[in-house]
Amino acid sequence: MTAPALNTGKYVFVRLASLLDKNKFDSIARNYPGNEHVRHLTCQDQLPCMVLGQLTRRESLGGLIPAIDAHRNKTYHLGLGKGATKGNLAKANRRGPCFHT
Repeated sequence: MTAPALNTGKYVFVRLASLLDKNKFDSIARNYPGNEHVRHLTCQDQLPCMVLGQLTRRESLGGLIPAIDAHRNKTYHLGLGKGATKGNLAKANRRGPCFHT
């Protein structure tokens, strides 16, 4: 009996994230100061982290960070960025509502 084949496709989370228009997001982000003075976690890195929190029903950053840490070796492939720490996400969320119209 042979072992089942490993999945060589994209992660489901990456497939969902690919539905977002990155050019439109970047265009909107340039109109707001959300990335000013940011060294580790840009708006483009923050969004997938917060989406992951919503999809996994996390109620706080304290609950979200263990979910991100569980996939720390895959953060690049998941689009979460290396700067996704509790402190950096808290600072990014304090920067305020970047995209109010």
